[in-house]
Amino acid sequence: MTCTYAYFGLVLLAACLLALPSVATEYNPGDLFPYYAYDAGQPLNATEQLEETTFFHYRYSVTYQSVHGETVTGSLIKPKTFWAGPGPYPAILYLHGYGMSSTIDGFLADVIYLVEAIYGEPYVILAIDAQYHGQRAEPGRDVFSLNFIQDRAALATTVMDARRGLDYLQTRPDVMDNELHLIGISMGGILGALTMSVEPRLDAASLIVAGGNWTDLISISQLPPAIPMREALNGHYETIPRLMDMVDPVNLIPFASPEVALQMHNGTLDNIVPTGQQLFDAAGPPKEIHWYLADHVTIALYSMTIMSRALNWFENH
Repeated sequence: MTCTYAYFGLVLLAACLLALPSVATEYNPGDLFPYYAYDAGQPLNATEQLEETTFFHYRYSVTYQSVHGETVTGSLIKPKTFWAGPGPYPAILYLHGYGMSSTIDGFLADVIYLVEAIYGEPYVILAIDAQYHGQRAEPGRDVFSLNFIQDRAALATTVMDARRGLDYLQTRPDVMDNELHLIGISMGGILGALTMSVEPRLDAASLIVAGGNWTDLISISQLPPAIPMREALNGHYETIPRLMDMVDPVNLIPFASPEVALQMHNGTLDNIVPTGQQLFDAAGPPKEIHWYLADHVTIALYSMTIMSRALNWFENH
């Protein structure tokens, strides 16, 4: 990294810190939940367009309106009635990983395959693009950048986008509005942990290679964007809580509804998100965690096992 880039990063970080008030390190729901509040009565103005028909399902591109004037883009998988029956069906909200999208994610393909070909259990699956991903990509913008305030806002906005996704699912006559589940992988798992913390409408969540504690994540993660973050901080990791505590799932998940059952899947060799145990320990019951001899990438070798366990978890919760 050039000296100019490092200097710019330090200036930007200093500006972020000056813009923030001092905050406590211990929270209650009144401190955190208002950060994710939104107007549920805002019109969704949802659209859908058929993109693909397979033997088992229809795939639609969908959009709906969220907070801050954002238009959320995504994909919706709807089972065909010849094998699924007339409906309505339970639903899964799917949150993808960093650099992925609502249409490009190997785990998503596996869960669709399992639902249709192995389990024969019909689900409506809504996968949405996180901010700055997929059709919502913006040149020069990243969820993990040196602009920590922008990063925090992008994470919180995506959580509200996910909540609006649940609003959208509940408007659909083909969805059982009391059978809503969540799958999140990597970044989507972190976002999923935040979402389940503030969203009692969910019945269960299955989080894959997710974790919490932004101080540890930024200071030790080998995710490429974390490296310039560390260089910009120059060892001053004590500043991270002031910047990121409001979007740290370890702070919110203790307040998740006990009606939302948590399942986690983590790799013992993961050096990208190595803080899964911290997130699990912070959560209340019901919960379970599965460990795999894998890193952040090779855990995909267990995708069928993971998704089978996730679907069983949903069936039982």
